[in-house]
Amino acid sequence: MNIKVTMLAKKIVTLRLRMFSVSKASDQLVNETGIEHYKSNGQYVIKHSELSEIERYYDELLGASLRSFTYESNRIDASKVSKDEKSAKGGVFEALLSIVPLCDLHLTSGIIPKGIKAIISVPFENIVTDKIDKLMVIENSELLVQSSRFIETLPEAWKIDTLLVYRGHGESQKQIKLLLESLKPKAQVGFYFDYDFSGMKLINAYMKYVNCQASIITPSFANKQLKRLTSKENYAKQYIEGTHLLIKTGDSCRDFETVIHQATLNLQSYELSVTQESLIAHDIELLSTPLNWTDVS
Repeated sequence: MNIKVTMLAKKIVTLRLRMFSVSKASDQLVNETGIEHYKSNGQYVIKHSELSEIERYYDELLGASLRSFTYESNRIDASKVSKDEKSAKGGVFEALLSIVPLCDLHLTSGIIPKGIKAIISVPFENIVTDKIDKLMVIENSELLVQSSRFIETLPEAWKIDTLLVYRGHGESQKQIKLLLESLKPKAQVGFYFDYDFSGMKLINAYMKYVNCQASIITPSFANKQLKRLTSKENYAKQYIEGTHLLIKTGDSCRDFETVIHQATLNLQSYELSVTQESLIAHDIELLSTPLNWTDVS
């Protein structure tokens, strides 16, 4: 949850704005909510009925009234899963691996118990990787902040004995690759990314670093129901990317690329593009599908 986007949503709903400036924040708001809109002279223009849709979306995401949301309430929400509110901000995620442990996290300096309600930021070299049994890589850092709600939607097998780790950006992306490569053969890794072409492409790329059993985490909702959560703009932006991915994985004999191909084909067939934040906001349950069978021993 981006606080600037949420505050913009509050302003739009409170003031009943049917026009607002195009910006990064408004782009994200439009994409996340999937509201109908068009652009005119640098402004987003929406129908009056879409104001209720914006309010409903953010009420569900916040678990409280959007109209009463403040900067302070966001810090309080973040502190529920993080001892230090600053750890919910982007800077921490840039240089370190950011982890929410659902099991004991073994470090070279000691053990962090699974019951801790915190986001742990640590360099790769401090992690005792042969103690990891299950690792879930997630695309968006907001899921760490909203981990309590996110965990409720996970398949049962992933709710325990798992380390949730943000895929990172910048230097921490390199550390994720090292972490994946270092997992023991009997470990399990799950990938939970946006349910869109870009997410599938990222998972496909990460799989070359995996030498253990892997799974993809996707929504269990029927495709027709997911359609209402789809960002049409994101789907259009990523369409060529999805087409290229279908070509790349179409004739592959590798298990994981066959699974990625089928998932991408499903996205194309139903024109789906759904963010993780939207899935959480609507409490969509998730399912786990193996990515490899014969590729690992």
